[in-house]
Amino acid sequence: MADSIRQRIVDAVDTRLKTILVANGYESNLGRSVFAWHDRELAVEVIDLPCIIWRDTDCDDSNATVGTLGYHLHALRMECEILDNRDAIPVMLRKEVADVIKAIGTDTTWGGLANRTNPISHTLEVNQTEKLEGRATITFQIEFYTKKWNPYV
Repeated sequence: MADSIRQRIVDAVDTRLKTILVANGYESNLGRSVFAWHDRELAVEVIDLPCIIWRDTDCDDSNATVGTLGYHLHALRMECEILDNRDAIPVMLRKEVADVIKAIGTDTTWGGLANRTNPISHTLEVNQTEKLEGRATITFQIEFYTKKWNPYV
């Protein structure tokens, strides 16, 4: 059975994030630990950090009908959360955020599946209460079309 365009896009995002390696010209090896929809608290306990947890959190279809062309426009919101617990956390988080932004920008149409990708925001947060932990979130939106009422085409 064929996958929907949304599924093919999120598969492309997952694949792209896994290319974030020093050997590929990035400043970190975040691509070694990429997970979809992982629980943040569980991740800190069981996953080697740093890691990326990505989520396709929302798809705005409020502008779905595009004239008489027979297509729906979708705006898929993606979040990439970076978790890290190493020394020099703010410095490392900035590098890791830059790596994710660079990876997203290598092809903003995701192999022709999308019309465009737009950055929305990125945030950094450092917790120094019990042990040093950092988190960054990069949010972006992927716009893509499907035929009216057919998410596969």
